[in-house]
Amino acid sequence: MTLTRWAVTRTRVTWMALILIVVAGVLSYNALPKAEDPGYTIRVASVVTVLPGASPRRMEQLVTAPIEEAIQEIPEVVEISSTSSTGLSRIRVEIDESIFDLDPVFTDIRDAVADAQADLPAEAFDPIVTTNVGNYYGVQFALTSEGFPHVEHVQAAEAVKQRLLLVDDASEVDLFGDQERQIVLEFDHARLSRSGLSPEALAGLVQTANIMSPGGQIDVGEEQLSLEPSGAFRDLNDIRELTVPLPSGGLSRLGDLVDVRDTLEDPAAPWAYFNGQRAVIIGASQREGGNSQRFGEQTRAQVRQIQAELPLGLELHELAFEPDAVQDRIDGFVNSLLQSIGIVFLVILAFLGLRTGAIVASMVPTVMCATFMLMSAFDVGIDQMSLAALLLALGMLVDNAIVMSETTTVRVQQGQPILEAVVDAAQELWVPLLISSLTTCAAFLPIYLAEGGASEFVEPIFMVVTFALMASWAIALTILPALCVPFLKVDVEASQDVYDTPLYDRYRSVLRAALRRRFVTIALAVALLVGAGALFGFVDDEFFAPSDNPMFTAGITLPDSVSEERAAQAVAALHEHIERDLMVTEDRPEGVVSWGTMQGDALPRFVLSYFGPSKATGSIALLVRASSREAVDWLTEDIVRWVEGNLIGARAEAGPLQLGPDSGPPVAIKVAAADEVRLMAAVEALKGKLREIPGARNVRDDWGSPVKKLDVAADPIRLRLAGLTNQHVATSLLTALSGVEISELREGDDRTPIVLRSAGTRDLDLSGLRNLTVFGSSSSTSLQQVADVDMVLDYGRIRRLDRTRTVEIACDVAPGVLARDVQGALLDWADTQDLDAKVTEGGKQAASEDANQSLLSVAPLAALIIAMLLILQFNSFRRMVINLSVLPFAVVGVVPALLLLDAPFGFVALLAMISLFGILLNNGIVLIDRIDTEIAEGRAPPDALVEASVARVRPILLTTITTTAGLIPLYLGGGSTFEGMAVTLIGGLTGGTVLTLVLVPVAYSIAFNVERPS
Repeated sequence: MTLTRWAVTRTRVTWMALILIVVAGVLSYNALPKAEDPGYTIRVASVVTVLPGASPRRMEQLVTAPIEEAIQEIPEVVEISSTSSTGLSRIRVEIDESIFDLDPVFTDIRDAVADAQADLPAEAFDPIVTTNVGNYYGVQFALTSEGFPHVEHVQAAEAVKQRLLLVDDASEVDLFGDQERQIVLEFDHARLSRSGLSPEALAGLVQTANIMSPGGQIDVGEEQLSLEPSGAFRDLNDIRELTVPLPSGGLSRLGDLVDVRDTLEDPAAPWAYFNGQRAVIIGASQREGGNSQRFGEQTRAQVRQIQAELPLGLELHELAFEPDAVQDRIDGFVNSLLQSIGIVFLVILAFLGLRTGAIVASMVPTVMCATFMLMSAFDVGIDQMSLAALLLALGMLVDNAIVMSETTTVRVQQGQPILEAVVDAAQELWVPLLISSLTTCAAFLPIYLAEGGASEFVEPIFMVVTFALMASWAIALTILPALCVPFLKVDVEASQDVYDTPLYDRYRSVLRAALRRRFVTIALAVALLVGAGALFGFVDDEFFAPSDNPMFTAGITLPDSVSEERAAQAVAALHEHIERDLMVTEDRPEGVVSWGTMQGDALPRFVLSYFGPSKATGSIALLVRASSREAVDWLTEDIVRWVEGNLIGARAEAGPLQLGPDSGPPVAIKVAAADEVRLMAAVEALKGKLREIPGARNVRDDWGSPVKKLDVAADPIRLRLAGLTNQHVATSLLTALSGVEISELREGDDRTPIVLRSAGTRDLDLSGLRNLTVFGSSSSTSLQQVADVDMVLDYGRIRRLDRTRTVEIACDVAPGVLARDVQGALLDWADTQDLDAKVTEGGKQAASEDANQSLLSVAPLAALIIAMLLILQFNSFRRMVINLSVLPFAVVGVVPALLLLDAPFGFVALLAMISLFGILLNNGIVLIDRIDTEIAEGRAPPDALVEASVARVRPILLTTITTTAGLIPLYLGGGSTFEGMAVTLIGGLTGGTVLTLVLVPVAYSIAFNVERPS
């Protein structure tokens, strides 16, 4: 007994299975984790090392190079990039995309850095290895204060942080923009010299006085008591009252020798602002597998309670709130899905009639529920990619039901009883339908097998489409027949000749004409294919389209030599411009609603794809919420124009939020050379050429312009005569200008650093610097007595890629200009020049090519699986070739549709093309299978070609119509990301289906030398 016969004879079991599928599907949907984007693995670690006061070149030589060399020996590491700037080394380590168990690799990186640490200067801080680069804070609040000292402001933010940690779905909660407190011991050189003490000696006295060491234990009678020697500083007064022995034999209070001040860290940590007001940002991340909607509700409820308890003057504001974006995205897709289901219902009812249409249409929610069950079982959550896959599969999942109901109806019209008709239809179709479903799934297989963040980002498409198609196949062979037996009614007397209608007659005429002139038909199809290929060069390409979220980011880079004060003035001027000229008011309904700023670093990551400017005094990062997505475009242009017109030497980049992995600027090339002179000559030549290319604007590089710096060259002979060393010079400069941490004040759980620093050196001029006192162990002198101080020009940062100095040249493009044309023109020019440097592609073009190459690298395996399935179905190489040869002609409909609707062809559209191949394979399989059946039943081959095609034309056209009609809501409401996908499928299906219905019979007649029809 077949499964279908079992299902139609045991209807109660079948009905119960249907009820269980629906109930379990609804419950699964409600329980599935929900997010805006699917997660993808960020295979990156970072190493940050601080060597205070060291120039970029010394950082490169003494810190960056040894660490890079140690890390490069790890076989799983594929790329090492670094930035060496004043006092700071940042190294980014990328791991091979084939690695999924990252913990052993991260351990190897930590071990390599630990080994390299022995080769670093003694003054360098311990390198910080960060492996959780993929963490981000989807919920961010800004705590502003009015009239509160910053220390109390931070304490209030810390209290908010502790409360948010109580939220069930919260994973991490951190503070940003909070300035650390420090105790500064500020000394005057003259006063300290009169006491006979050097800064080094004073630091040693403070350290030995501020101890917290155990004193052991002592037995007293039957008890054992611990000894705790006193000496640790308890408060600021203890520091001031510390008794300091003088070399002359006297004693002095520390407060009489130095000024003891309780202040904020200097240089300051990055400052945060909200709407131009100083703020502390509290960022919370959602735990893995958590429910975004629940996380948002819990967080908002907690914040409402906190806000009610905050003192007057402290206020919490939402800076970023991903749960809202997730809900908006899901609501939009669900609406599109419901609209698509409604359209598919109407199309099916219109073509199949009320009863048949209702039976087939009922399969849509049933298959959807089964798909949700499978998603829950395989841990596939609800996000924009999985929902887009449901929309993509919507038309395909009714294909099996349409073919089954169509075949059953024809058999009943030919006089067969309904029970036997449905069982025989299933017996005839179960293998072709299974093979066609599997080939469609195999067409999506490269998405799952390809490596890289882009492929991981779209991986749910393969999973969900596979779930939907296999569920559709199983339900079409069980539940659908059980519905057909009692409810399908066919008027046999009115339908004796099923295919004797004007529509079928027109198709017969066209097909007979094509078969009579089959080589002419093939030539015309090839000409159309060549024409479409030629037009493809005019289609815009876009790796991942911008988000439709009405938020955008901006990164502003001031000159590397900018002071903290000048950077703060630039931020204040920018805030004034936004508030005065861009904020939404009663008279200005479109513009900025709110914004957050980070001065000195990037903003905390609020989405997985955000990477802001590097940490530097001159870095300014903005996150702006606009009144609408349309306002984002002119706001970003305004901010870039204002920055470049009002902040001298500043560079700005602004744009909407990006979907998918971060891929860099639209146009970028990398220039590498070991020799700096050759490198910079090549960079200037390339930048000059890039400025000449039409459409290129905002040309820039990531090294920036040379900046002023002071070169202190100590003379060994003069040092020896003065009883000093190079180390004394470096320590004296560091102590005077930046200060050195010598101890800490412990108050409960808080630890406040104690910093020793020279007074009056923050605003030193060149003359004052030359007169700065250099202290030794037993002597001191002015800096100019032992060293020459000269003003020189040098780069503020040095970037390397795989241990070779590398400069990235980038630009934006004007509206209507293709980024690939600009980048291609620059690379073509570079190939003709003797630049004496290595020039390679970068930015979005390189990321797109890498992702496409990753797909293409596994495409042969998918093609082999498809070929095997076709051989399994037909046991014929010729039939397999016929089916595969039709696939390229899908482009004939894709290119005109993209050009007509001005849609880009990006990575997601490429996936749509792959799915298009699967659908066309599906059509070809059922068409060839029907031709073979007609011939096997004794019909003459020329007539079999025509009549088999006529028998399959309605289900094939109906599948195409339902799929394309169901994609209309995705085109209209899916946003820019899915616009290209929808257009590719609509155009490709329309053109590809028409050609399939003609080319498959023509190719069959050529392959098997079938006589031309009369």
